[in-house]
Amino acid sequence: MSKKETDPETGAITYEHIDDMQNYISGKISFSSGTAVGNVDAQGETAEVKLNAANCSRAGGVYDIFVVFDAITGEGFTDYSNYKIDLKAELYETDNEEGNITNSVANDYLIYTNAKINPNIIKALKNT
Repeated sequence: MSKKETDPETGAITYEHIDDMQNYISGKISFSSGTAVGNVDAQGETAEVKLNAANCSRAGGVYDIFVVFDAITGEGFTDYSNYKIDLKAELYETDNEEGNITNSVANDYLIYTNAKINPNIIKALKNT
């Protein structure tokens, strides 16, 4: 997990690594596909879950895996920003991570925005 940072002088945008995702994600992260479900605590810097590929939904050779989590926000939270979560999936021939299936590694990411809206600005624009 990483947090978007913007250099105030250059405007350069980077994503800085976060070691304690439990400060940004509440409770468990759920991974599901077909009848395969895995839940893992949002702790530390990474979350790993193992799903049995035989139970996952697959269409056209592509596995669909859904990721659900609750971002910490609201009262008391002040660290509003864009957050990036890197995702990696890999298939193995056994549940013991033996026999990596060739060309099965897939990497992707998702970005979510945790923002606070000032309703006074919206009201002011509506009245103009």
